[in-house]
Amino acid sequence: MIKKTLAAIALIAASSFATWDKFPVLDQGNGQAKVGFEYDILGDLSIAGVGAGARYSVIQNLEIALNFGYVLWTDYDGEDMEIDGLTNPEIGVRYFLPMGLGFFLESSLPFGNEDVDYTGFGFHFGAQYSTAFSDMIVFGSELGLALYTEDDDKATHGTELNAGIEVDFKLGMVTPFVGLDIIYMLTDSEWDGYSDDDGGNMGIAPCVGLLFAFNDMISADIKGTLGTGDYFSEDDNLIILAINGYVNF
Repeated sequence: MIKKTLAAIALIAASSFATWDKFPVLDQGNGQAKVGFEYDILGDLSIAGVGAGARYSVIQNLEIALNFGYVLWTDYDGEDMEIDGLTNPEIGVRYFLPMGLGFFLESSLPFGNEDVDYTGFGFHFGAQYSTAFSDMIVFGSELGLALYTEDDDKATHGTELNAGIEVDFKLGMVTPFVGLDIIYMLTDSEWDGYSDDDGGNMGIAPCVGLLFAFNDMISADIKGTLGTGDYFSEDDNLIILAINGYVNF
């Protein structure tokens, strides 16, 4: 049971390795900070965590970002597993061309708690495309590849291919949004030379949420995600509930 729990925690931590969003970067000299809370449910396993991050456009069309996460508690079938701590921090850069085509490169750094995040260095790179269908409807998309190095315990997370879309409906102060992400394991994960036989696993994760813009500086969103497929679990669906607050600067 403990091994299964640890594997699920590591999987959720790895699947959180994602770009800030799928839309063009901020204008030069502008930045944004965020704090958030997330609650994950996978069968009898539940995990609560908090996160914080910031992004800033150093020059026009070029944005840098930094994200941190911390697992507050892990519960399995009503039992506290006493597994908590820092997940691997992430740094990233995105560059968008005027026609709405962007490129990104992110890295996760193996400085987190080994019980929470077992991956070594991670490198996630790819392309994004965004366009506005009208003043109210905005479309964003992404195609990426994630590679991981071996960690200190000789564990290597498999190579992942991800694709996703998001559509925002701007209705003044409130912006409903829907999205869909797909993750496919191109190679097996390995642990000290032994394969986990997870190559070929796929996960599909639709989401829905609301963004509230209180003014030009402060906003918040609430989002629900349902992860299905053997990438997440052969038996259970992954449910992610998240709320974030944003401050523009």
